Amino acid sequence: MERLIRTVKEEWADLREYGSLAEARASIEAFVLDVYNRKRPHSALGYLTPEAFAEQFSGGGEGLTNFGRKVVQKWGALKKP
Repeated sequence: MERLIRTVKEEWADLREYGSLAEARASIEAFVLDVYNRKRPHSALGYLTPEAFAEQFSGGGEGLTNFGRKVVQKWGALKKP
């Protein structure tokens, strides 16, 4: 989990300015679901994307996409004042 948050900060959030908390959440969720899970290879997965890894071993990546959504929701809940 810590590695995901570090990647989001270094590769996405720190490079943008947000007008609101809602805008930041939507942007970060899009990064996790579209880039982190679908386009960014992970060394721990044999340099496959998480979606490709899930498809290879379970016949579909939807569960992983749902996992990514839960991570974003949990991270957002932890950051609320």
